[in-house]
Amino acid sequence: MLPSAMKWRWPWQKPLSSEQSDAHQPAPRLVSLPDRPQESDESIEGGKPTGMLPVARPTRGDERTRVVEFSDRPAPSAEEAFRVGFPEARNWFGNHPSALFVAAAIGGNPGQRHVLACVGIGLHERLVLGRHSHCDVLLDFPWVPLRYLMAFAHQRQETPVLRVLDLNTRLGFLTEEGQRREAIVTDGSVFVSTRSLGFWFYAKKDLTRDSAQDAWTQLGPVDIEEPGGDPWAAQSLSSVRPVSATLHRMEGGTGASSTRITALHPPLVLEQGALEIPWGTLKLRYGDDKAKWGVSAERLQRGILVGRYERCGLELAEQFQAVSRVHLLLLLVDGDVWALDTASTFGIWREQHRVLAERLEDGASVRLDEEVFVDWHRIKHPEA
Repeated sequence: MLPSAMKWRWPWQKPLSSEQSDAHQPAPRLVSLPDRPQESDESIEGGKPTGMLPVARPTRGDERTRVVEFSDRPAPSAEEAFRVGFPEARNWFGNHPSALFVAAAIGGNPGQRHVLACVGIGLHERLVLGRHSHCDVLLDFPWVPLRYLMAFAHQRQETPVLRVLDLNTRLGFLTEEGQRREAIVTDGSVFVSTRSLGFWFYAKKDLTRDSAQDAWTQLGPVDIEEPGGDPWAAQSLSSVRPVSATLHRMEGGTGASSTRITALHPPLVLEQGALEIPWGTLKLRYGDDKAKWGVSAERLQRGILVGRYERCGLELAEQFQAVSRVHLLLLLVDGDVWALDTASTFGIWREQHRVLAERLEDGASVRLDEEVFVDWHRIKHPEA
């Protein structure tokens, strides 16, 4: 078992009083544990941090991300949303041929569906969907979390691949067979939905057709694999659960290939006290103060959220107001660690350049505000 997501408080800071907490956030605040003397950051105990105070994960949700309103309008079906979104997605791709995928958000009443937003995703680009004004796709609905979904495009052996994950909002999404998911990776077009909204992520290969009808009939069936280890490792055919094409997609025409979707585990919600085999180290720096944490490859493959929210694996204290509540996602993709901006206000910076998606080489640093840095170091030979 891996260790828990923890709240990090810089050692010299005193816990917030209830009056200070209310000034920062109108929702009810949680009691902070007392400070302890600062420790050296020279050692790393697996997944247990040194140099910062771990605070147990609270059980109370935050009012800002809790779903507070339910819409009784059904989400569009996969076929209905595909046909509505296809013309704009195809037009977008025609103007931006470098895109690997084009995302379309579909809303409206049954029989009156329309495209809320349409935007492309290029190689090593990320897209953030949510209610926050800095999101790439702004979903102005009271029940949508501020930062809800992220999509990240990359390639695996020259095949475009898209990873879609919920940013630990607890809302999740439904895939075409009606199963609730929190993270998936796909090598083709994929449809997900939540409440009254539907989202098509069109693969570029499916946007070359002249009409939505032709494109839909050429999609082919869907194969969905349940969570496992490496999502693209060789697995036995018995682990593949095909989705009925007659229910969710039309039977493909001549030469139509299936779309492979692998369900993934979400960013880890861990338990304190357990150990993990470190694959690398994260260091948080603020002036001369710092803290190290050993992180496993599994934790990085699922993703590590950094910010001031309780749902983040690395949760900073409220004093760091320039750091967004959900600021950054660290994600291991094909052996590389990526720093992905989750629609933060201040942004993430490499030296003097603001970046949205950045591959972190060994020893690389990113800056979250004027004085807070995250350093990444690869452990060459982790202990077995």
